[in-house]
Amino acid sequence: MNVDEVKKLLQVSKEGNDRNYALYYLAIVTGMRQGELLGLQWKNVNLEKGIIKVNLNLKRLPKGNLVFGKPKTKTSIRSITIGEETIEILKEQEERLKTERKDIRVKHLWKEMDMVFPSTIGTPIDPTNILKKFRQLLKKAGLPRLRFHDIRHTSAAIMLNSGVDVFVASKRLGHAKPSITLDVYGHLLISAENGVANIMEDFLS
Repeated sequence: MNVDEVKKLLQVSKEGNDRNYALYYLAIVTGMRQGELLGLQWKNVNLEKGIIKVNLNLKRLPKGNLVFGKPKTKTSIRSITIGEETIEILKEQEERLKTERKDIRVKHLWKEMDMVFPSTIGTPIDPTNILKKFRQLLKKAGLPRLRFHDIRHTSAAIMLNSGVDVFVASKRLGHAKPSITLDVYGHLLISAENGVANIMEDFLS
């Protein structure tokens, strides 16, 4: 997605009081993998300092069970800084969950697992359900059909094309080294390349 499409997606999600709005927002601003987002617990979110620690990954076993495990690689275990708006959105998410826990219809079903993005009964969300909801949102927003993982690609593209240093972007994305970031996302650096061309021409003129 380009920036306008991202804004459209978030606008439609927010206006529809989408339960997954905070999930989509955090996915875009951090570039976290789906499993890292769905495995995120409040104990690893420091809203005062604006830091998220990524050290868990929700994944599906061959038999279909969902389990917590270590992130994809050693460098995937990382700390990600978040800004004031993201902090406010996560505070709103916190309040939403408090309200849900008190709902008489789910109170006796709720299983507290400290999830930032839980199911409607507190357990980890099934990635299949997230994809279904995401596709419904895309359709409602009039956007092309995408995978949830494409949000990560979108985040990386926005970072790199906004002039974020490759080393910084690589660390934020949890890549082992910047060369991996360039191998995967180098083809998306169109506007950045054009920017360099203009800078060099302006310098010479």
